[in-house]
Amino acid sequence: MNANMASTDILISRILPPLEEPGMSIVSEGLTTAELLQIAADLNSQRVTLAEEERQILIAILKKRAEEELDYGQEMSCETVRLVRRVTGAIGVFFKS
Repeated sequence: MNANMASTDILISRILPPLEEPGMSIVSEGLTTAELLQIAADLNSQRVTLAEEERQILIAILKKRAEEELDYGQEMSCETVRLVRRVTGAIGVFFKS
């Protein structure tokens, strides 16, 4: 990615299919970053419910993906969730209420 895109938000609007089995985990490293952000947005708006362990795994995967995929100063967002890699290299996941 070039420097001009560094400050541009990448907007994601994708709806995940419903779970096929009750109790089935929806968080997986096999999902794309966009899909993970959508799950986080659904969690924030209470459209889905995750166990605390799954929520922690979701956040950890998102932070790992930000480190791998985002340039310094770049962010991705989906509805009420932002994944940010600051120019200092710090990574954060922010939820709007």
